[in-house]
Amino acid sequence: MRIWNFKTKTGATDDTKIRLPMKWGRRKGIIEDVDVVSESVSFLAEPKKFTIQAEGDLSQAKVEIKEDETTKIDAADKVKAKYSIEYLKKMIGGSKISDSVVVQFSKDYPLRIEYKEVDRMTLSFILAPRVEND
Repeated sequence: MRIWNFKTKTGATDDTKIRLPMKWGRRKGIIEDVDVVSESVSFLAEPKKFTIQAEGDLSQAKVEIKEDETTKIDAADKVKAKYSIEYLKKMIGGSKISDSVVVQFSKDYPLRIEYKEVDRMTLSFILAPRVEND
C-alpha cells in the first residue's frame, strides 16, 4: 500500500499533517483527471478534510478526501496552495520507487514531495507555487 503523508506548515509551531493511504493508480489518476480541466491544481487542507481541485474557463474538478480510520487529517486551519499540474505529474512518477511519500505545502510556499525507501534511498522534489494576484 502506498501512502501520501501531507504536512502543511502554517507557522513555526503549527504543522498540519494528512496521512492518506492510496494505491499508485488512484493517486496518479486524481492529478490526470484535474489536468483535463486546468493547468494548475489547488491543494486545500482543513480539519478532517483534504481537497484537490482545479478550475478552468468552462469546467471544474474537485476531489475531497475525508478523515476516516485509514486517513488521518490533523489540520488546525484552512490552508490552500496552487501548483502547476505539468510538473506535479512528473513528480508523482517518483512514487514507483517507494511506498511512502511525504508532501509538504503551505500558502504561497513551495511544495516538497519526498519519496523514501528506508536504508536505500531518498528522492525529493520541490515545486514553486503559482501565486494568485488579488
